[in-house]
Amino acid sequence: MKYASSLVLGGNLIEAVNGNHSQYKKLYLLCPHCKDPVFFQDRSLRQTQNKLVVVEEHFKHFPSSNSKDDCENRSRSINQEKINKQDSRERKQRLKILQNNFWFLFLNNASCLDGREKDSITPKKMEDLIEGILKNQGAFLPLGPFQGNHEEAEAFFNKVWKYDFNTYISSKEGKEDMLFMLQNYVLTPEADCCRTNMKLRKEQTNFGLYCLILKEIIDFLYVESSRGLLRKCLFFGFAKELTRNYFQDFVRDVREYGAAPIMQRSFFATLMDINWVQLFKAGKQNKYKGKSLRHSNQGMLRACTFR
Repeated sequence: MKYASSLVLGGNLIEAVNGNHSQYKKLYLLCPHCKDPVFFQDRSLRQTQNKLVVVEEHFKHFPSSNSKDDCENRSRSINQEKINKQDSRERKQRLKILQNNFWFLFLNNASCLDGREKDSITPKKMEDLIEGILKNQGAFLPLGPFQGNHEEAEAFFNKVWKYDFNTYISSKEGKEDMLFMLQNYVLTPEADCCRTNMKLRKEQTNFGLYCLILKEIIDFLYVESSRGLLRKCLFFGFAKELTRNYFQDFVRDVREYGAAPIMQRSFFATLMDINWVQLFKAGKQNKYKGKSLRHSNQGMLRACTFR
């Protein structure tokens, strides 16, 4: 195929001309049709009926892809303009779902709130906890995680409240941190546990589309109109750790690296544990993309967590 979609470039199409393997590898290329990963193929000579034919540079599916033949055929009959229109339409549909329902979908599919773990709480209790923290910052001083040590608790929470969250979420730093997590936890994971998790993701869902949606969510959160929502996401990370048995590790990391980056890391760990491909598919089928989901059938919206 002549064109591929680049996850790094926000899903924009690039043409297979004058490139090389290392250059295109950094762009994390996807098929514009099925969103499976593809790779760059150099120009080559092919023997056909006693003739040597020049095969121009192009993108190919990996041998394991199930949809490669169909996509190759579709690519021959479609041009860049049509692909761009289709991708733009799909991105707008997903953006509309995010704008109307991201927080609701996130809370109701967060793995730490599904009741499967001992320290799990309900989505409603989590939302109430976050709102309470944001409204009563200085007065919010639970001593449980600090074994009743009031001074230690006060010193820690003062460090959190004094952090300049406004600067963090309105500058490049916050978005760059989350894109770094996308790269190192999802696209090219370094830790063994992340590699294992992503191997399972590839078996469970359309991995290319899953990555693309995560990138779209990051772009959505880091715009001016989403500042309030992004703050809630950061404090989800804070509240999540506050209810867990390993809160002391969180306290240590906040002291070392600062509050917002660690809170965002905790939020992102939950974000990437949701099967967004399945959720958006359900949204398209049930046409909830333009509606509030507060009073809808939540059962339809659950079971979208990777397990």
